[in-house]
Amino acid sequence: MIHDSYRQDFVPSIGMAGKICEYMSTPEQEKSCARHRTELSGSIYTLLFLLVSTFALDRTFAVYLDRLVRGGHISRWTFLLRYVHTGMAVVFLAELAVVMCLYRLGPLQMSLREMGVTFAGQKWKELVWGFLAGLLVSVASLPLLKFDRHSDLTDLIMGDFFHPRMVLVVILFVVLLPVGTEIVFRGIVFKSFVESSSLVPAVLLNALVFALVWPVFNGITGLLLGFATALLYHRFRSVISGVIANAVLTIAYAATLVWRQL
Repeated sequence: MIHDSYRQDFVPSIGMAGKICEYMSTPEQEKSCARHRTELSGSIYTLLFLLVSTFALDRTFAVYLDRLVRGGHISRWTFLLRYVHTGMAVVFLAELAVVMCLYRLGPLQMSLREMGVTFAGQKWKELVWGFLAGLLVSVASLPLLKFDRHSDLTDLIMGDFFHPRMVLVVILFVVLLPVGTEIVFRGIVFKSFVESSSLVPAVLLNALVFALVWPVFNGITGLLLGFATALLYHRFRSVISGVIANAVLTIAYAATLVWRQL
């Protein structure tokens, strides 16, 4: 039997919210539990949305785009849509933007800080750990290079490397995608999962879905990156280190692919 005084002083912590809610009775505690449940259901719907859109809209778009490229119907003014993986990355980024807008402007009205975008504390540690994690995942993924040619992406880099519009590609793959994926998958989805269950299943589920929908490189690399960035978020409660790890991996992997083709 839990005493009333203990109930009032019992504050939910990360990984315990789902178990603690049944003991809460004050209005503030009930409101907090209701928010946790809303965030969890929203995260489940988010993953379903990304899975369905990836294996339906993205794949359909990829086939259609490939036909346009092969038929020579895409002009130089539609540069970002000239290659399949670049087009898929643009579509995926748009999906992430939709999710972030729904969380920011919807009933939850989550702030960027609640999504893990925080600059408080000793950020140099996050930067260092993010760099090391991205480098470690890129090294662990080296054996997968022979199965991951990505000829369209490497041709894109090699053919237009010194063109000013390559800046758009760099911003897309090194800035926008890492920021968007880390906010949605770690700052929103992973946070709600780990608050409602425990660390291991939250990391596994988050990394698995991330690997399935991530439009950059192969699924195993995405799985490794998902594991690393989820653990980084659990350690620092911020997406900054995950963004760094994501960007470092993309740069290292792309550079290795180009070097191999050269």
